[in-house]
Amino acid sequence: MSEGTNAVLAVNGCAQKRLRPFRPAAPIDRCAAAWTDVTGNPAPITTRTTLMNSSFDLNSQRIVAREVTDDERMQMLPRHFGRDMLTVEYAIFAFMRKLSTRYTGGYWTYFELSNGGFYMAPQSDSRFPVNLESNGFEGEMSADAAGITACLFALSHLSFQIPRECIANHFHHLRDFALDHSEASAILAAID
Repeated sequence: MSEGTNAVLAVNGCAQKRLRPFRPAAPIDRCAAAWTDVTGNPAPITTRTTLMNSSFDLNSQRIVAREVTDDERMQMLPRHFGRDMLTVEYAIFAFMRKLSTRYTGGYWTYFELSNGGFYMAPQSDSRFPVNLESNGFEGEMSADAAGITACLFALSHLSFQIPRECIANHFHHLRDFALDHSEASAILAAID
């Protein structure tokens, strides 16, 4: 068959047009082109020292949560999340509704962490049943642990949608605090 003919080939009993020879597509950018001399991802790689990837004396580095007073409350979300404060707050409420059917809204207590982090938790003495279809977790948590879990879910989710490093940093600060929480095993199993 000649190159210019529109020949039909029989493959497994089906007639198909002969395909043209493969030519590489024009690259969208130099990073996407496999035939360039640029290798790897040109984006800068930043690393963080966290409790998960470092070793040091945990007693001298204990992260402490401080309950925010009513006088400071209005400045907390803007201080930590700036223009994204309402998005973050709404995402935390939404994830709490997904985590527990017992949660029906209410007043939340704000906490600042000594490592620069922040979290909020429903003000409640009752425990919340938490069921996650996504990873099979089923358990019960205090309001504080459920709030931390909802915040971790929200911050993780938003870190992929909001192109600001402060969201990811707050996730890491809170996760580091959660590692030493009295309900750390339940929190970490829930976010796994």
